[in-house]
Amino acid sequence: PAHLLAQPIPAVAPIEAPPPPPPPPAADALILPEGWEQKLSPEGEVYYVDHKNKSTSWDPPPGSVQGTGYVNARPS
Repeated sequence: PAHLLAQPIPAVAPIEAPPPPPPPPAADALILPEGWEQKLSPEGEVYYVDHKNKSTSWDPPPGSVQGTGYVNARPS
């Protein structure tokens, strides 16, 4: 039937892919406890966000560990 062909096809919203995972931290980066994130202020200063308690700090959280500087290094 011609009347069915004249109807516009409804638009379908595109399916959005999930965002890519964050890049791995640099080998010598500070490793933060779960729920913490390191960010930069508009002035370029490093601060830390505690997503669990919804707070921020200029100091690294307790339990932070400095990276070793080696990624997948074999012990000598």
